[in-house]
Amino acid sequence: MLPEMATETAPASVKRLVTVAAVIVAVANVVFFLLSTLYFHSKVQFTPQGQIPAFSDAEAMSIRLSFALVSAVIAAAAIGVGIAPRSVSHGIMMVLAPVSLAAGVAAATYGLPGVLAAAELILGTLLAVIVPLSWKGSRGAWSFVVAIAAVYAVVLFFGAPKVRGVLHVGLWTTLVLPGLNVVALVGLVKSRQNYRS
Repeated sequence: MLPEMATETAPASVKRLVTVAAVIVAVANVVFFLLSTLYFHSKVQFTPQGQIPAFSDAEAMSIRLSFALVSAVIAAAAIGVGIAPRSVSHGIMMVLAPVSLAAGVAAATYGLPGVLAAAELILGTLLAVIVPLSWKGSRGAWSFVVAIAAVYAVVLFFGAPKVRGVLHVGLWTTLVLPGLNVVALVGLVKSRQNYRS
């Protein structure tokens, strides 16, 4: 296995990285809280009894907590990629292999389009094979993992509303996977010097 080589981060840089990530997450959550407050107050339903808020306080809090969780998970993964880009990015992509397989089985089971089920099953199997090859230093496997991370990030980002409707979860919950794919993509690209031949 190849070492992290020049991509390792010094302890002082780690503290700075964690501080910057924490500040970004805190600012993003404060901004989200303020903007979501404006949004929630602007959405009302008209009933015979008059106007009622479209979102209850519990629903608003649930959405805000989901955003906080998503931003914290992505920030934690980004910190990991900042410290050990090769290891963390390969770890994220390896975790996506069984997730893709499970998504393929679920798509087939619940009557979603057969192309979706087949694509997820193929991608899950492919990731399970090529991520270890990339970890061992195969430039071809690495480039393929980079391409899958990029495509998955875009497809899952734009597909998040559909996934939300199918799984009956919040939109922010469905945005965890595209966020992690972006983080993995950055880590894979940062570790490109390990694949020069």
